Amino acid sequence: MNHENSVVEMGGPFSALFTPFDDSNQINLEMLDKLVAFQIENGIQGFFVAGTTGEGFLLSSCERTAVIKQVVESCGTQGQVIAHVGHPSTEKSVELARQAADVGANWIASMPPLFYGKTFNGTYRHYEAIAKATDLPFMIYAMGTEIDGERDQAFFEIPNVCGLKYTGANFFSVQQLVR
Repeated sequence: MNHENSVVEMGGPFSALFTPFDDSNQINLEMLDKLVAFQIENGIQGFFVAGTTGEGFLLSSCERTAVIKQVVESCGTQGQVIAHVGHPSTEKSVELARQAADVGANWIASMPPLFYGKTFNGTYRHYEAIAKATDLPFMIYAMGTEIDGERDQAFFEIPNVCGLKYTGANFFSVQQLVR
């Protein structure tokens, strides 16, 4: 699938959205709506949802999907939603990716394997399985990992891989990957 338009629509600032809770430790959907509305009114173009800032790994699959769905509905046509679907289990990440697509996310993203399959080949298979789960553009979330430009360019041969979110300090390695 050609995702050129999806990549173009990514222009502008995106927010790594946190997940608000109420006093009974339930997701506060009303506050989530307010956060999204406030940020869109102030120029945010989209949201990275259920990532590390959004405590995605601490949410159940149902909660993650509910948060993603709520942000999609809150954004309407005014913002893009990147749904983080990373999980220690590739199969669970694939399931989360499908659920994110079903509720209207614009993109999916995932961290590399956290515990198992941390080799390049294991990471490649992890990303490939997630990317193939939907027709959505896929963003690699490189956090806590080293970027190797020559090696990691292979990730962009996986269908649907269209971007990289990098959380780290070695921007020289990212520049090498871009080149």
